[in-house]
Amino acid sequence: MKYVFRVYGEPMQYRAPGFRKLPDGRVITHPDKRVVEWQGEIRSQIRSVITLLHPVLSGAIQLDLWVFVTRPKTVTSIYPDTLPDSSNFLKTAEDALNKLAIEDDGQIVTTRLYERWAYMNYPECGKPRRPGLIYIIKTIEVDPQLKQDLNREYKQYLQDHNLEYRTIVVGRKMKKKTVLREV
Repeated sequence: MKYVFRVYGEPMQYRAPGFRKLPDGRVITHPDKRVVEWQGEIRSQIRSVITLLHPVLSGAIQLDLWVFVTRPKTVTSIYPDTLPDSSNFLKTAEDALNKLAIEDDGQIVTTRLYERWAYMNYPECGKPRRPGLIYIIKTIEVDPQLKQDLNREYKQYLQDHNLEYRTIVVGRKMKKKTVLREV
């Protein structure tokens, strides 16, 4: 199945979390506020549609992403030419979608990413021509028998190498974390 979602708003690139060093030597990290707000906007605009398709979107999906950004007045090129920006736009968009749609060992496989200026004559940009994202999502069908066979082989591999997953508690906030350890 193929689904198309349009999200309006100025796309925000991923930015590394900031940090602050406390007087006692501890370091506290915090995500960039603008990125968190943009991801929240993405989730709020597609939440109603996702809830209708939720069972369909669990598991692995293939994502094509169109990014339409406002062209700065100083830029005269037809296409955006900043390559790192594309991967940062993609990370933000994938993270927002991942928090909404993916469960049950699912993952997002990105096949294509297009970056264009908004307000140009692209039919994909839609009308009115505004900045935003277009998610083109295709569900990836996995043969249930193949999935069971792969899980069985993986469990056998863990057993042969005396490995198992354990939940441990780490940090001052006592967060639970699953790690792979020798038995």
